[in-house]
Amino acid sequence: MRADLPRVAESVIAAIIAEVPSYSEPFRGRMGRIIENAVALALSGFLESLAGTEPEADQLQRVFNAAFQLGQGEARSGRSMDALAAAYRIGTHRAWDDLSAIAVAEG
Repeated sequence: MRADLPRVAESVIAAIIAEVPSYSEPFRGRMGRIIENAVALALSGFLESLAGTEPEADQLQRVFNAAFQLGQGEARSGRSMDALAAAYRIGTHRAWDDLSAIAVAEG
């Protein structure tokens, strides 16, 4: 499943852009890199937890920092937290669908 993480991350980002219109612009700049990094870190951490592996402290700190930067970006942009909450819901749903399909295909 780890080999599929980049494709799943792209799928998650595409779903967020398509379903949360206020996010199409932020993905173009610095905030886009932060969001992409946060998605990759979250997916990697999720797989580690499924494998029963405790994430390393620095990995957890990077996840927390990315989440903080996302909230900070929302505050600076003047958007409500509703857009960020919607992005989390949509991204989680897409990631779950994609990772579930991969798990089933792999048996």
